[in-house]
Amino acid sequence: MNKIKGLRRKLLVALVGLFVIGGTIGAYAWWDILAKDTDGQLEMSYGVRLVLDDQTTEDQGMLVPAGSYFASAEGFTTEYSFEYKLYLEDDMGSFDLNIDLENLLVGGVNYLAASTHRALYVTVNVNGVDYVVAVENTSLLIEDAFNGTEEVIVTVNFSLASQAAVAEPAFGEADYQAVAGQTITFDIAFEVK
Repeated sequence: MNKIKGLRRKLLVALVGLFVIGGTIGAYAWWDILAKDTDGQLEMSYGVRLVLDDQTTEDQGMLVPAGSYFASAEGFTTEYSFEYKLYLEDDMGSFDLNIDLENLLVGGVNYLAASTHRALYVTVNVNGVDYVVAVENTSLLIEDAFNGTEEVIVTVNFSLASQAAVAEPAFGEADYQAVAGQTITFDIAFEVK
């Protein structure tokens, strides 16, 4: 009889422990929830990293250079653009925003490892200020991006670089062909610091 009482007591302690741990995890997840609202805004919390996987340019038209014959034709575009509206759940003051572009693929080929990366021009615009994303570093830290509960608008743009915008050596026809008309996919991560 004492063995059964001891076993019940151990089982009860284990269940209470699991309930406490589960409740703590649930409360933390609820407190730091990152929810996408129906109006397309992303609610963020301090210290939490929000990753949006598999962003894609599929069905946005074939990418062509600005000023080309096809630039205004149907089915073509001079720029792929992705807009994200971020805001803090509470007015906690001024904070920095870290943005990481990850798993950047052009036509299924890793953009960072490809020798043809020079033909693609990537910019990130945060609250009206443009930042060029370098091949060597696809991470940006924007100081004081958040000010209270004001919305932060982040726009990621992909276009074909002009020869004038690219330092030597300039890209060639093979570089252009590897990028033009290809689907671009990427993950983007936001973190309030």
